[in-house]
Amino acid sequence: MKIYYELTKIYHDIIKCFRYVLYLFDRKDLVQKYFTDQSDYYFGKLEKLENNETKAFYTHLLCSAMADGYEFFMFNRFRRVDSDTGAKFYKYYAIYHTIKFVRESKYSPTQIEDLVVQMFNIFSFSEEDKDDYKNFLNLYTFNKTQFEVDFSRFLVRTIFTPKSLEPVTLAFVINLLYTSYNSFVNWHNEMVLVSAKEAS
Repeated sequence: MKIYYELTKIYHDIIKCFRYVLYLFDRKDLVQKYFTDQSDYYFGKLEKLENNETKAFYTHLLCSAMADGYEFFMFNRFRRVDSDTGAKFYKYYAIYHTIKFVRESKYSPTQIEDLVVQMFNIFSFSEEDKDDYKNFLNLYTFNKTQFEVDFSRFLVRTIFTPKSLEPVTLAFVINLLYTSYNSFVNWHNEMVLVSAKEAS
């Protein structure tokens, strides 16, 4: 009887693992369909930009968003992924990175204005989205620490509208965005330097 119990337990564990593997493959297809492929739409808009600096910035940002979005949708507790959640992730990812960049970079006011205007255009900002950008820009200016917390909470609640937000989920998103920006800006600056050397 004990052996039967152990074998039954092993059998059920195997079934659970098998179902989880199928679930991951299914989610991979969903992320590919609704998130990764959606980037083609944004890259198409980038092709029309005349300002090469702005084009380079958002090209790097989209590449970074694709990598981080895959981790965001595949390896955490967020289960719903569709074209709407994918578009929102790109949009708020752009808000987060652009806010930090315009406050920390040495770009001129004209360059910054073009970055912001083109962000509104590329990611199809509504008036409400523009207000969100301005409000979070002000928050980052006066309280960077609170910005990280509030924006991460806003990102999850806006995309997934959960009834509650667990601390571990909030910590995951805060860390993902924070490390993402640091990697992005280092990569972007390096690419800009390489381009400048090739042009000289």
